[in-house]
Amino acid sequence: MANPQHAFDILQTTPQLPAGGVCVLFGEQRFLMVETLHHLQRGGGDSDELQVVRFQSGEARWADLIDELDTQSLFGGGGPKLVVLDEADQFITHHREKLEELTQRSGLSGLLILLVSKWLGTTRLYKLVNQHGLAIDCNLPSSGSGQQKKFDETRISKWISARAKQHHGLNLTPAAVTLLKELTGTELGRVEQELCKLALHAKPGDSIAPDLVQTVVGGWRTETMWHAIDAAIDGDAAASLRMLDKLFRNEEVPLALFGQIGWSLRRYVQVFHAVEAARLDGQKPNLRGAISAAGFRDWEAPKVEARMQQIGRTKLLLLADWLLTADQQLKRSHSHESRGRLVLEKLVLLLAERRTLATTAN
Repeated sequence: MANPQHAFDILQTTPQLPAGGVCVLFGEQRFLMVETLHHLQRGGGDSDELQVVRFQSGEARWADLIDELDTQSLFGGGGPKLVVLDEADQFITHHREKLEELTQRSGLSGLLILLVSKWLGTTRLYKLVNQHGLAIDCNLPSSGSGQQKKFDETRISKWISARAKQHHGLNLTPAAVTLLKELTGTELGRVEQELCKLALHAKPGDSIAPDLVQTVVGGWRTETMWHAIDAAIDGDAAASLRMLDKLFRNEEVPLALFGQIGWSLRRYVQVFHAVEAARLDGQKPNLRGAISAAGFRDWEAPKVEARMQQIGRTKLLLLADWLLTADQQLKRSHSHESRGRLVLEKLVLLLAERRTLATTAN
């Protein structure tokens, strides 16, 4: 029995569609789902599109779907007619047994494509679609399972880089890809929107550095977030929380805001560990070199040095763990926006807290 294929893999190949039966596209990345559906419709190419008949969940009747599946396509170059049912979660609940029978039926002229948000691997229908049809995972790629499950950041970055080059003519540097990913919270629909904006500010083939991503993608929101970080480092928790509140009132998503926080603070951590490594090796630390290697511009070096002194060694040692904990909470236990806000506010308070430094001094 075949396992579901990931949309990233399907989009890179000419898909082998079943002659008839059932195909399921499942997941939370709507943009990825729509792109995959278009790819299936084109047969993986740019011409000879297959005929598509679309239904919405509320208007779909079983008899109408079967009629379309039994009717030979008049267009589409001899491939199966695609009968697409969007938002099909409830439809599956109401017609599960019929769908199980349909999956095993031969001689159909059309392929039923169901778009769903949830697709449980414990059901008989799941197993039958894997055996006789096609299931495509439209979630972000991940590795591990249970509490150890996490996004496959390498695959996501490769997809963003390839999407930028193939569809927008943009060559994003690795650092620019990382920043774009951080700013968008890996919502692929938003990634696509920001790539469209970047394409308006660059010529085809231009190399896109983080500076342009910061300006175009972040805008005033990035500036506000970075001012909030500076205020927290300065110990002004009240000012930092007010800026966060402004961003939340403008419907900013906690995970996307954390991307900006993480991008900024991880660079301080990178500088700190580079300096510590040199000291452990008995070498004189090259602070300016470490600052440059972390992605700061030359004119930012004095500010970075001052900020690191304000943060202090103890917090710099803890900062990577704080960021990792916040990232895990935002993607798991605090993924709802109301709870995600608490994660960011707690991080701000940890940065602004001065007693940690006092304890270290004693």
